[in-house]
Amino acid sequence: MKTLNMRWYDSAQGKSKGLVLRSPKDGLTQAEVQNVMDALVTLKVIPSNYATDYASVIDKATNELFNLI
Repeated sequence: MKTLNMRWYDSAQGKSKGLVLRSPKDGLTQAEVQNVMDALVTLKVIPSNYATDYASVIDKATNELFNLI
């Protein structure tokens, strides 16, 4: 399963906020993700004192060994 992890940082308070989205579309670019992150600040979903800091796509595979019940 893929996830898109986004993080904003408030350097004055030393705090961060994050958002994780499941199943992001393939081929996302840095510009697309950064524009969305900036828009979330503009729309006040993320407080304005937080700056866009970090984004990554994580692709995690699960290999189930057994499931008894």
